[in-house]
Formats: sequence, C-alpha cells, structure tokens
Amino acid sequence: MPLEESDPEKEYELFVTAARIFEKLVGVRESPYLTQSRFSQISRLPGMVGGVLTRPDYDIIFTNFMSRVGGKSMYMEIFFDAMAVLGARLNPGSENEYQSMLSMIRMLRPLLAAK
Repeated sequence: MPLEESDPEKEYELFVTAARIFEKLVGVRESPYLTQSRFSQISRLPGMVGGVLTRPDYDIIFTNFMSRVGGKSMYMEIFFDAMAVLGARLNPGSENEYQSMLSMIRMLRPLLAAK
C-alpha cells in the first residue's frame, strides 16, 4: 500500500512497526502465524472498540480474511490488510487504505511497550 507521494522512510517505519506489533501478538512460538484468539486481543486495548466496531467484530474480520486465503492462522501480509480494515472502521474519515492502516498502527504502538 504505497503512499500516493512515495515516502520510503515513512513506508519503512510503518512496515517495521507493524511487523513488531505482529510479532508481539504472535508471541514466542514455533509458528510465525497469528491465531484468532491472539488477533482478538487487539480489541482489549484502549480505543479499539466503540461505535461501529465491537469485540465480536474482530473475530468476524479475522474469519473473513482467513476464509479468503483458506487458512486458520494469519500471516503478516494478511495482518497488514486486516489493520487497514480495522483502521477504516475506527477512523471512517481516513483518506485511503494506507492512512487507515497507519492510524491503526499508531493506535497499537502501546502494545510494543507492554511486557
């Protein structure tokens, strides 16, 4: 999801931050995939539910993405797409998918500080 005016530094920072969030959610396991229960943990963070997005919506979004790719666990690229969907739902005024994903990643940054 490139910027309309390409800014490689911002795109790289977004990728690294999103990858770190994904790894934090996956946890220390042998599998590099995100399970539905781990994905749903996002809904427990402040600001992640309300208005048009409820906790069950996280399960629905996860299931919808996984039904498209035919799996039970989410890999990082699908996680990025899911972040864009969640960001658009939480911030309906976002200009595009990139902006939606960026806002969602910013909201999830506190997860990186948690132990």
